[in-house]
Amino acid sequence: MDYTGRVVRDSINDSLGSQYSRYLVPLITHRKTKGEVFSLDVDAAEMGNESRFINDYRGTGSPANVVFERYFEPGGEMRVGVRTQLPVRKGHELLADYGEDYWRQVAAKKCAGTKLKRRATK
Repeated sequence: MDYTGRVVRDSINDSLGSQYSRYLVPLITHRKTKGEVFSLDVDAAEMGNESRFINDYRGTGSPANVVFERYFEPGGEMRVGVRTQLPVRKGHELLADYGEDYWRQVAAKKCAGTKLKRRATK
């Protein structure tokens, strides 16, 4: 199964801005010569298939049973697929390891939102 959604650009540079999404899966990341980072991600926040409901395994008591992997179609198109790494019984949840970078971005976004709310109430 593929992870589907809208392809967005530069979500790394704008991870706390307007393109912040909790449904991003990296497609490509390139470093430009001046230290700039260019990225393309698949964002399933507003569109996609059932793969957008795969949750992080933390706090579930179960291990991650799927991984997100980039691959190329025979025609050269890059995709993000969902592959099982452990057996998944019928009716059980698909769980992935979102990674530490994901959780750091979530924490930073929450912190930034709290600061904005405090300023607005003063």
